[in-house]
Amino acid sequence: MPILGQHNRLDAIITAYLRVDYLINLTKMLSSKENIAIMNGQKETILYINDGATLGENVINMPIDRLPWSIMVELVKPNIWNIVKANIWIPLFFILIFHLIYLIMILYYQRKVRKEETKENEIQKLELVGNLAASSAHEIRNPLTGIKGLIQLLSEKHQDQKDQLYFSIIQKEIARINEIVSQFLILGKPTAQKKHNMNLKMIIAELNPLIISEANLYNVKYIEKVPDEDIYVLGIADQMKQVLLNLTKNALEAMENGGQLELTVRPIRSNVLISVTDNGIGMSSRQLKKIFEPFNTSKESGTGLGLVVCKRIIESFDGEIQISSREKKGTRVNIILPLID
Repeated sequence: MPILGQHNRLDAIITAYLRVDYLINLTKMLSSKENIAIMNGQKETILYINDGATLGENVINMPIDRLPWSIMVELVKPNIWNIVKANIWIPLFFILIFHLIYLIMILYYQRKVRKEETKENEIQKLELVGNLAASSAHEIRNPLTGIKGLIQLLSEKHQDQKDQLYFSIIQKEIARINEIVSQFLILGKPTAQKKHNMNLKMIIAELNPLIISEANLYNVKYIEKVPDEDIYVLGIADQMKQVLLNLTKNALEAMENGGQLELTVRPIRSNVLISVTDNGIGMSSRQLKKIFEPFNTSKESGTGLGLVVCKRIIESFDGEIQISSREKKGTRVNIILPLID
């Protein structure tokens, strides 16, 4: 590149042109912390970056291609503590994640074990009740029948009003014992009888007079929603009646100050949904968890076997029973049974 002076006279020629600012900026982008110096062939510093003018002993010297220059870089001694501080969060993060996963797995396993133990305890309770029913139900019923007959004879012989009151109480208690024994038998052998096709519409029609009369006693409005067409499921009609009467009785007893009882039947695909709903006192979540435990009852005269019997009967029909409830809002019992085409 020519350099012209006065009268366009050639004073000099530039054979090389180096933009030092570009070179400095580029070098700082590539290595912003290192001390760098560029020297010519006479070992003179012609360019330096950071503290490159005063390099120490720990230096790397490398020649530059096509130029009689060399580049010198001062190596910074690594600070082990800074490296550890900068990277220690990585193993700590993985350790924390591992412990969290381990804790979640332990909690899940313990919850599963507790659930299985609870289920096993319930099964053992039912087996205990079943064994008790199988071994002693008939032995209880036989003397009970004799006692009942003798009480009837005595009641005919002693017509005094006070005596009749005692006899009526004895008869009621005998009937209650007989009912408990019957529930034991169902718990022991829920599938002892042969199942038949039963028409739910017909069963509910036969139960309606009983439910309506009980509802009137409790000042409860009874609503029935059953489809016009017949609905058939496989089971035992008497046991199905027992389940529905037990559920409606529980619902009515939960509405001492009146309310509304609703019995609905609705086909859903290959199943039928039977719902018994009330707006009574309801149950807490703690009560709801123990609802199907044997001998668990909130009634003064209850046995704690009614819902257990209902569940055993429904399960023997290859069905499912579910209960949802809220305190002071009411309770809903859903029974799902497979339909017969």
